[in-house]
Amino acid sequence: MVPEKLTFSPLSHRQIEADYLRTSDRSDSRHSWAILALLVRFIRQYWPDTRIVLRGDSHFCRPRMLNWCDRHHVDYIVGIAKNSRLLKEVGVPMMLVRKTQWQVGGKVAETFRFPYQGSTTEPVR
Repeated sequence: MVPEKLTFSPLSHRQIEADYLRTSDRSDSRHSWAILALLVRFIRQYWPDTRIVLRGDSHFCRPRMLNWCDRHHVDYIVGIAKNSRLLKEVGVPMMLVRKTQWQVGGKVAETFRFPYQGSTTEPVR
């Protein structure tokens, strides 16, 4: 393994974290599900009523990961990779943000919430 292909990705500085060194030529969340399971088991052993929230980018938005979280009462905030279904859903909100950005002459940040279903076999999230 070539050292320059390794990536260190810290998740936080003030909260429980797990850092996993992996090759940077992989863009998936391989082994994240297993690491999450270990962390959740440890946390629940000492703090069984604690609310656990997984926060991750689109690499964590995988059916296996989200289904596991649903079954084990782990909330999640994950990004969704750009796709045609998503673009259709956010078309109007994107136009509104662009219009506001043009009107104020600067950056604009907005949040829109809507149910999303990746495929007909996945639950609505």
